[in-house]
Amino acid sequence: MADESAVAAHPDAGLSPREVAELHQRLLAEHERLRTALTGHRREAHETGRVFADEADAAIHERHVADLADATERRRRMLEDVEAALGKLADGTYGLCEATDEPIGRARLRVTPWARYAVAYQELVERRVGHGR
Repeated sequence: MADESAVAAHPDAGLSPREVAELHQRLLAEHERLRTALTGHRREAHETGRVFADEADAAIHERHVADLADATERRRRMLEDVEAALGKLADGTYGLCEATDEPIGRARLRVTPWARYAVAYQELVERRVGHGR
């Protein structure tokens, strides 16, 4: 990962060097949190040798395994987004919508530093997905 002096947002993003440094630190912390969580998920998923007294216990365990798989996939995708954001900080393209090249916006980046899209475009995508298009 890039050090503090080597990270930058795109000039059109309108972020100060201090904001960029803060977002970089948050992304690094989130990266570590996700890697740790995924390691724990993998360890738990590989536990074997469980024998259940009845079908209800087995069903509960199966549901837990399915939930764990879903959580693992969500965290894996989020880790990819965090890594992409760190890459953009390293190459100076951070802060622009991947679809429109418009600034993502300070407020959105404060909430979700790994955001790939500006709010307007994200809403458009979600409406299309919601309508099955």
